[in-house]
Amino acid sequence: MNADRGNGNPVDRLYGILSHPLRRAVLETLRGTEMETVDAVVRSLADSERYQADGGEQFEETTQIEIALHHHHLPLMADAGVIRYDSETGTVERGTDADVAYDLLDAVSRRHRD
Repeated sequence: MNADRGNGNPVDRLYGILSHPLRRAVLETLRGTEMETVDAVVRSLADSERYQADGGEQFEETTQIEIALHHHHLPLMADAGVIRYDSETGTVERGTDADVAYDLLDAVSRRHRD
């Protein structure tokens, strides 16, 4: 079983999505915006100290981030409903389950601050 996809259980799928720092960073990039281009998300991640502090891997160039997002992370996130990803237009927006993901991230963040 692929840990990223869970076992079909929505809770497992959400935790699987949020388990990777790149996917958490994508969600944070989309917080407060209606839609972003993949290029804008890639630039944001490349410049994000928070992403790297969260355990994000170091990429040599933005092309590597774009490839990882396009071929792996964005489709997983879209399948889980936390984003909508249109590979033809190169756009990403929050999905129907994004608010649930944000609530969980916020709850964990509050817990670790206290």
